Amino acid sequence: MKLACLLMLCLIPAVLIAAPPKEVSKQGERDWVDARYAKVKFGAFVSGHIATPKGSTHKGIAIRVGDKGEGTMVFDTDLCAWRAGWTGGFLKTDPARYGLIGALRPAGKMIFSNSAVPGVANLKGSYADPREPKSGPLPKSHARYKGLHLISGRVAIRYAIGDFDVFEHPWCKTEKGNEIKFFRNIRVRKNGLSLGFNHLQESGRPVDILKLVEKYNPELTVYATMNISQLDEPRRWGEPIVSNGIVDKRKTPFAIDTITIPFKNEHNALMFTAGHDFTSNGDCYVAMAHGDVWKVTGIDTGLQKVKWYRFATGLYQPLGLRVVKDQVYVLGRDQITRLHDYNKNGEADFYETFNNDIMIGGGGAFLRDVFGDGSGG
Repeated sequence: MKLACLLMLCLIPAVLIAAPPKEVSKQGERDWVDARYAKVKFGAFVSGHIATPKGSTHKGIAIRVGDKGEGTMVFDTDLCAWRAGWTGGFLKTDPARYGLIGALRPAGKMIFSNSAVPGVANLKGSYADPREPKSGPLPKSHARYKGLHLISGRVAIRYAIGDFDVFEHPWCKTEKGNEIKFFRNIRVRKNGLSLGFNHLQESGRPVDILKLVEKYNPELTVYATMNISQLDEPRRWGEPIVSNGIVDKRKTPFAIDTITIPFKNEHNALMFTAGHDFTSNGDCYVAMAHGDVWKVTGIDTGLQKVKWYRFATGLYQPLGLRVVKDQVYVLGRDQITRLHDYNKNGEADFYETFNNDIMIGGGGAFLRDVFGDGSGG
C-alpha cells in the first residue's frame, strides 16, 4: 500500500527527448545548433533582443501590422520609441543554442529606423535622455511602459506620461502603386476620460503627447472608448491539445504520475519547459523558454484528458512563473509581466508590465525564477 501518492508534473526539457550525438561533456557549439525556432507559428508580436539597424533594441517588441501581416514595427519598451519598420517578412531567428542566444533580425525591406533616443517628450516637452548609463527604462517622471493589449488580432502599446495614459495602435496599408505606408493611431486618456485620438503618418517620429491632446477632436473618440473586456473574441490558438497522462500504479511510497507534454503540435511551438505553478482550482500554467505560457487542465487522478491551451505567446524567454491569488506573473529577460484574460476566452489579452526596471544587453544573461514575498505577494 502506498504511504503517499504524490502527483508531480514531470516536465522533461525538450533537449532530452532526442538522444545527444555524443556525451554532454564532449559537446561543442555545433551540437547545439537547432533551427526549429524559425518554424514556430508566432502570434501578433514577439518580444526579445532585436538587431535594429541604428543600434540594437535590447527590450524590443516586433509587431505584425497590416491586414495580411505585410509589415513589422519594433517598439522599444525602455525608451517608449519606435525603432524600426520593414516590409516583406517578420523575423529571422539564429539557430545557435536552440535560438536562445542570438538576436532576432529583421526579415524584409527596411522602411525606417531610429537611433536609441526617447520616443516621447516628458511633461515639460523635452526629449532629452536623462539616463546614466544609457540603459534600462526611462525615469517614471518621463515615461513608463505599461504593457500591451491584443484587440481583434491587433496590438495596442500602452504607456504613461504623468497622469496621461497613451495607447498606440501601429498599422500599415497598401496604397496605389503597391506602396506600403506605416502609421500610428494614438489615443490619450486621463482619469478614464478620453482626451484625444490622432492619426500619425510619420510612423517612427517622436511625439509630444501634450501637443497632441491640444489638437483633440471629440468626433474622433469612438474607438478610444472601447472596453476590451466586452469584446467577444474567439481563441486565437483554437481548441486545446489533448494528451493522456501516465498514472504511476506501482506499490511504492513515492508515486510519480507523468503529465505528457505535446512536443509535436500544430503551432510548431517549442516545449522547453521552465517555471510552472497552480491556481486554486488545480489548473497549471507552464512557461516555455521560447516565449509561450500554456494553461494545463485535467490534472486529476485519472489523467485521461489533460488539455493544453496556448494561453500567451511572444514573451521574452520567460523562465520564471508564479501564480499569486490566481493571477499569473511571468519573469522574462525584459520584465515581470502580469497576464490578464479580460474577455474570458481562455487566452491572455493584456500583457501588463508589473516591473521593467531590469537593465540588460545581449548575450545569455538569463533570469531564471521569480518568488513572492512572505505575505504571499
